[in-house]
Amino acid sequence: MAPKDDEARVQFSYWMRRVANALTGTYELTHDGGVYEGTEGAKRLGRECGPALLDFGEYGIKNIGATYSGICVIGYNLKPPIDAGDWLNAVREGYEKAKRYDRRNANG
Repeated sequence: MAPKDDEARVQFSYWMRRVANALTGTYELTHDGGVYEGTEGAKRLGRECGPALLDFGEYGIKNIGATYSGICVIGYNLKPPIDAGDWLNAVREGYEKAKRYDRRNANG
């Protein structure tokens, strides 16, 4: 069952802060050959963040745009290697893939 909008808003903001803090606190993830370094790494991160939107119900996908500034821009110390459009495409890709396999709302 998806959280109500007020609860989802709080959880969504908290999740974005935790992800961004993890990135900024671990420089090696986003630089010097880290798994999230550069354009391809940022797209990978976006695809990996996408499935988490399922946890926030409709609120998550309606507010997908906030993830660029809330995660990508902050996580890359204000120097994201990709623009908002590329980031959002990657997040949507991860979300859509996860949505196909999500069993929480499946009958049976």
